[in-house]
Amino acid sequence: MARFGSGVTYDSSAKYDAVPPPQPFPKTKHMAKPKLELQKKSDTELRAFAELILSGMTGNPNFATPFPALTDVSAQLAAYAAALLDHDNKHAAAENATTLKDIQRELLERLTTRLANYVDNVADGDAVIIQSANIPVRDTAAPVGQLPPPGNLRARASLNDGQVDLDCEPCNGASTYEWQCRLHVDGQEYVTVKTSTSFRIVLTVMTPGALYAFRGRAIGAAGPGIWSDEAVERAP
Repeated sequence: MARFGSGVTYDSSAKYDAVPPPQPFPKTKHMAKPKLELQKKSDTELRAFAELILSGMTGNPNFATPFPALTDVSAQLAAYAAALLDHDNKHAAAENATTLKDIQRELLERLTTRLANYVDNVADGDAVIIQSANIPVRDTAAPVGQLPPPGNLRARASLNDGQVDLDCEPCNGASTYEWQCRLHVDGQEYVTVKTSTSFRIVLTVMTPGALYAFRGRAIGAAGPGIWSDEAVERAP
């Protein structure tokens, strides 16, 4: 043993600054929580969900003193079910009333139109006679110049091979629409592929896999309008 002047004896083999090995942390138990998501459930889903919970807790030894009492939950569930049934019945009645109203409206519109046609025949273009029946007179149509380009031209590949669907925003004053396409390659010129009265068309003879550019214009009383912007789509 080593001896020092202090008179205290030390064990020279002991390591007093040694750090004790780390102890493993105890495992944390996963804390499960109930999952409700009530706001995501429909009225009928909420009713079924509450009934399921009530059934699962009734007579369950895990829950000796439920709070709120299951009798209170059961009473509220019955009140909700009654209100839901009343709502569904009234909703069905309202839908039926709306259908009947629409039928009667259509009949009234039909008779009013016939009456206006009679007034039109009697008046023979005389605005005073038409207005004497408390029917307003149509505004005189203003001449329409060259039509603007159709807006928002869209070309969409169909599910069918070689078919592309085209549509655009309707142009006021248009009687027909002219549609053109070209291969989307430099130097290719547009050719007219269809003329229609609709601002929606279906092209069915495109080459599958080919990339096309499309454009359209409206035609009115003043003749053809301005071409739309180009829309590009590959034929399926």
